[in-house]
Amino acid sequence: MKPRLLVAAITLLLCAQARTEMITIGGDQAAVAGTLTLNYDLVFTITTASTHANPSFVFDEIVSNDGTYSVAKMEGLEFSVNGGDRIAIENWYDNSPGSANDQTYNDGLLQSSAQPELAINDIVTLHAGTGTMTGYIMADANFNPWTSGDYTVFMANNSGIRLSTDAVPEPATAGLLGISALALYGIRRIKNFNRA
Repeated sequence: MKPRLLVAAITLLLCAQARTEMITIGGDQAAVAGTLTLNYDLVFTITTASTHANPSFVFDEIVSNDGTYSVAKMEGLEFSVNGGDRIAIENWYDNSPGSANDQTYNDGLLQSSAQPELAINDIVTLHAGTGTMTGYIMADANFNPWTSGDYTVFMANNSGIRLSTDAVPEPATAGLLGISALALYGIRRIKNFNRA
């Protein structure tokens, strides 16, 4: 491959990686058949200790504020604290009535029934994957449509008080290694071409 074409191909791959949205939405949320795919691990640093509440992952303004509180079972997503065992996410909340402080009514929440103690400077990772709705928890639930895109995501306690920094997306390691290898190969080819 000619050096210029190789450099162009590497640039396109890097741009494609950079443009991948944080969250991809699929299915039909209104029919409780929706999916929420996290395309990256989301990494949070705890800034406020919490020992008494199930932490929520708050997706800022992912739904419209229509005043309808909704809860669905969700399977397939997991988080871990300081690289420990993975803990299952169990529910998706839409327009939670407990919204207060840093959490507002048009936020969506992922939550587990687990109650890990979180200390300042702990690292929490919400792992990449797809969460699938498996049914209503509330019979009168009415989910707002979600949209794919990039969102501010943070952790909060049951009082809606922020516990963490905003999420830092971490692209899949395998993808980065592949792009890095391709870039190094391209640089080597260019150097060899210039010597000839």
